[in-house]
Amino acid sequence: MDSDKLHSGIISVRNTEAVLGWTRNTFYSAINIAMLGLLLLHLAMGTFSYFMLCVGGIVLMVSWQSSAKRTRALMTYWNEKLGELESADKVLGSVRVFSGDEFKTIDGARTRGHETLIFLIRLFGALWIGLGIYSCVFRLINTPSVF
Repeated sequence: MDSDKLHSGIISVRNTEAVLGWTRNTFYSAINIAMLGLLLLHLAMGTFSYFMLCVGGIVLMVSWQSSAKRTRALMTYWNEKLGELESADKVLGSVRVFSGDEFKTIDGARTRGHETLIFLIRLFGALWIGLGIYSCVFRLINTPSVF
């Protein structure tokens, strides 16, 4: 296979993974916001099994964190492969996009972006755990005593 085509193909796969990763993050955020709204509505009305919704939120957080880590690992893998191709002078002569110093600086900023995303995921997880505990206490307080 021609090295230019190989380079283009890997870039295409890498960019597709980046787009899919951000699309997944957008969906997870939207689902979390909708579920939190539903939970708060039912907490105010006192008409729903809040704890099960909180458990669902925690499961969603675990899934989201796993997805974000997988996306990061794939992006790192493809960036390394592209850097290897460039370092071997197989592609584009002396042009260095993924193996140059500027990319390493930008890649560090991307790492901070990923850490911010993980913080957001953990923040939502803490909200779900906190609301789950609150809903259990709320239910215990509002349940009529048998004695």
